[in-house]
Amino acid sequence: MLASLRFALEFTVGEANKIFAMPHIQRVVLSEEPFKIDKSQAPWDRGRVNAHYISHPESAKTPFFAIYKLELEIKQSLSAQIHVTGDERYEFWLNSEIVGRGSERGDFENWYFESYDLELPVGKHEIQVFVWSLGNDHAPYAQFFIGHSFLCVADDESHKDLLTTGFAPWKCAQVHGVTMIPRTATFATGDRFQFDGKDFHADKEWIVPTIGGKPYILGAGDTYPQRTLKHGTLPEMYSKDWQIFRIRNVSTVEDGDTAKVPILAANDIEREHQDWQDLVEGKSVTIPANTRRRVLIDCENYLCSYWHLRTNRGKGSQFRIHWQESLYEDMSKSLKGNRNAIEGKFFGMVWHSKPGCGDLVIPGGQDECYRAQWWLAGRFIEIYVQTGPEPLTMSEFRLEETRYPLNPPIWPFQCSDEQLNRITDICLRALQMDAHETYTDSPYYEQLMYVGDTRVEAMMTMALTDDAALPRKATEIFKESIGANGLTQSRYPCRNRQYIAPFSLWWVLMVADQHLWRGDAEFVRSQMLGVRSVLSAFGQLVQRDEAHEAFGLVAAPEYWNFVDWVPEWQNGIPPGGENGYSVALALQLLLAVEAASELESLYGYAQSHRHYLLWATELRKAIKRHVKPDGFLRDAVGADSSCEQVHALAVLTNDAELRAIGAKWYEGVPIGLEATYYFQHYRHEALARLGKFDVMLANIREHWGAMLDNGLVCTLEQLEPSRSDCHAWASHPLYHFQSKVLGLAPLEAYRFEFRPNLCDLDWAEGYVSTGKGPIHARVDKKGDSWVATIVVPDGVVVSIPDVKGMVSGPKTVTIDPS
Repeated sequence: MLASLRFALEFTVGEANKIFAMPHIQRVVLSEEPFKIDKSQAPWDRGRVNAHYISHPESAKTPFFAIYKLELEIKQSLSAQIHVTGDERYEFWLNSEIVGRGSERGDFENWYFESYDLELPVGKHEIQVFVWSLGNDHAPYAQFFIGHSFLCVADDESHKDLLTTGFAPWKCAQVHGVTMIPRTATFATGDRFQFDGKDFHADKEWIVPTIGGKPYILGAGDTYPQRTLKHGTLPEMYSKDWQIFRIRNVSTVEDGDTAKVPILAANDIEREHQDWQDLVEGKSVTIPANTRRRVLIDCENYLCSYWHLRTNRGKGSQFRIHWQESLYEDMSKSLKGNRNAIEGKFFGMVWHSKPGCGDLVIPGGQDECYRAQWWLAGRFIEIYVQTGPEPLTMSEFRLEETRYPLNPPIWPFQCSDEQLNRITDICLRALQMDAHETYTDSPYYEQLMYVGDTRVEAMMTMALTDDAALPRKATEIFKESIGANGLTQSRYPCRNRQYIAPFSLWWVLMVADQHLWRGDAEFVRSQMLGVRSVLSAFGQLVQRDEAHEAFGLVAAPEYWNFVDWVPEWQNGIPPGGENGYSVALALQLLLAVEAASELESLYGYAQSHRHYLLWATELRKAIKRHVKPDGFLRDAVGADSSCEQVHALAVLTNDAELRAIGAKWYEGVPIGLEATYYFQHYRHEALARLGKFDVMLANIREHWGAMLDNGLVCTLEQLEPSRSDCHAWASHPLYHFQSKVLGLAPLEAYRFEFRPNLCDLDWAEGYVSTGKGPIHARVDKKGDSWVATIVVPDGVVVSIPDVKGMVSGPKTVTIDPS
């Protein structure tokens, strides 16, 4: 096994050459937990699975790498289901072929395992599982760690002695020659890997692993501090080789400190471009002895991938594979300029002036294979290689794209404006790149799932696909993050606790989105305890003194009260958000309370919504007391300033008077600070509610069109100079194209409204997913009106206000309001 990683070439004593019977294995996502609580047992004995974690005897110190092996000789065909997990990560190999990766990211109370259906014919088989543990000093922030271990449980007790760890004859071997490269600006993604070829091997002697404790499941009593097992909820990640490469520059450099050396056409060795192009296309290149080369590769799109590479000879050589989102004109000022341009730019790491993020290989001088153990992200790759007294041959280079399998069946939106079609492209690509085992804020810098980003990403996902597993997991795991203060953590899973109180309110809206888009009563009901917790935490902050000028508003919570990356706001905190009473925060709270009132009326207990109805009334009155003489809302109690964020939120409330006050912002020239890319989602929602679809389209053309003009292939995190070039919280124009321009918007689960708004477009076409299949629509302009054909799936109802009609699927209809 592990032939592509070099792990079974020499170190497993020739096992890669064994001939095995052909098995069948399939990753399966279970609909319910396979392990059940036995209530016939005493409470303190319940919830233990009849299996044991196993570990290598030397695994106490991290980082640690090991292989676990199980040799099988099947005398009659075997059909079994197994459940597998590792701490922290594992790769599962069967008969020298990789068949799975895990474990799906969670936390201690949600420690996920993957399930596989095995069909093994008569003959010899071998399972090998590579498990690595980086520990808290080296692992990504999103990766939880207790201690190096591996677990495999056969679903059928009759297969326990054959397959289950702690009972079956598993063996293990330590892997040597892997060390860690300290992280820099990519502070949360974890350290990277250095492979030393001369030491890169596993112990030749397989030993008996240490038998650890039994695993626990939810509901167990008397648990020790360890993992609570849950079945993985997500499908396998997307895996496909990337095919698009362009060699942009090949040059000689003095040493490996390339971050300070600009990319210059004058230094380009053009005659070698084809040699390196051959490498990235799967052929080989030989670098002569005593040579240094720096090669810049453009993938021409954003990519999250594992790299794979074979080497031959090259004793005394080393090479690294580093990634960047974009090159820098000036790293000290984070200036990137046009992303397509490379001349005079630097391949470096913002804030640190280091040469990118990636892995280092020191070949051992033999025929060897290596690959990234965790994926990297970006558009540009720098290969830096220096050879010693022996030439180095590099071959079989490939990039394995990885992400959540978010692949729309057809293009979600197309129209007569090619610029908007290109904006659709970069929005969809950013969403794909930010969706993995969790959503991420940025695949390059952090790989953390933040509530503010995730609410937008989850809505987009539900509009694009009937697969709601990732939005559902995100909603659930944020509920699991709620602390003793009653708030969700701002980002989760994450070992480092951080609270952004306004994000907890967006999480309440995430629960409401689940109701609106999918209507799974059991799931939404399971979130209500968290909704009540968050709102109760804010309830403790309400100013109750009627003589106080902030009566009825909430004091700024502790922690980081981020609202938007407005350059004039320190750390994204609006006026009143540090020590006072922010009107933006009050309006976010009002939206959450209004949503909770509806959720309680549907999923709560008798009259449980009345408290929220009364609170919403009080909040509305309190907010209206802070309208300035010019008719605009103040940013905070006692402030003279006004901002767009406050007015956009006011438009989105259920209060007609507040909506009218908020609308004033969009009636003339803005008088204060405006929303940036992330918060413009709420700008677009407000404009749509006000019927200003033409203004919404103009805004998207201006701001997202500028991204296209600047060579962006994904959407930006913030106004230039932006740290991240891939932030899906700014991908929402695609959602608005589907729901506002195409006009397919949910009213409740499986009931949609169709009200297209072509504005200056001649036609638009696309779909919106419903959970029961997509509603497809084609809309063409007809004079001052439109004509459309829509395809409605079974179980879905579409209201059409312009003709006062309704369509129940399955049905295809043509609509002509004129």
